Amino acid sequence: MMLINLLSNSKFCKKCGLVKPVKHFYYKKRLGRYDCTCKECFSVYTKNWHINNKEFSLKISRNWRMNNRKRHLDLSQEHNWKSRGIKKYNNSRFTVEDYKKLVAVAGNKCMICLKEKVSKLRWNVDHDHKTGLVRGVICSRCNNALEIIDGKDDVLNRFEKYLCGELFDIKEILK
Repeated sequence: MMLINLLSNSKFCKKCGLVKPVKHFYYKKRLGRYDCTCKECFSVYTKNWHINNKEFSLKISRNWRMNNRKRHLDLSQEHNWKSRGIKKYNNSRFTVEDYKKLVAVAGNKCMICLKEKVSKLRWNVDHDHKTGLVRGVICSRCNNALEIIDGKDDVLNRFEKYLCGELFDIKEILK
């Protein structure tokens, strides 16, 4: 049986008793071999363990978040960007390192209004909603303004006419 596994690039799962391709097993780098249970069985085991040890599981998670606060925030932010489809121009994931590079290039200022960040909040990562590609880092006010006018030339033209006083004659209205 072991010879068949080596020749066919497959492995026997001790949990479910099935022979599966090695891609269905986690590789344990530290041990230099594949796990003895397949990913599917391991997932079921892990879910059951967390259900049966809920309090202990929550305590472990809470302790890790407290001891790794910065890493936790970075991972949360990267997950947020990934779930919203934000990506770089080579279609790879947008990371915290990429974010830091953009902030440094912008000189810790909004790339549109050039105001410096005053709060502890992070800059908004502006991206094209059609392609998901990053355009820069901007403040919340500019992000809200972009949300209104992005891709809507008629709205942008009306903004411009409004600011120049060309939409209507205010003096005539308020006589």
